[in-house]
Amino acid sequence: MYIDRIVVDDQFRNIKLGTKLYENILVFAKQNSLQHLTAEINLLPTINKGSFKFHESFGFQEFGTVKYSEDYEVSLQKLLINS
Repeated sequence: MYIDRIVVDDQFRNIKLGTKLYENILVFAKQNSLQHLTAEINLLPTINKGSFKFHESFGFQEFGTVKYSEDYEVSLQKLLINS
């Protein structure tokens, strides 16, 4: 399962909304025998340090990078489940 562009508006941060969403995604993934979750984290134009920390807290690990253009690059992240 690929998770794409989850953004929490500033006014709704610090109430664990993203954490709750990912916890529910993990329950769904396990119940449906999915092998892994994947996501992208921006490296360019600006490194998204908050997203790295968030994904790392769930056990995601980088398995590569993709440079879509001179000013847009992402880190490819994967979390193994049900393996």
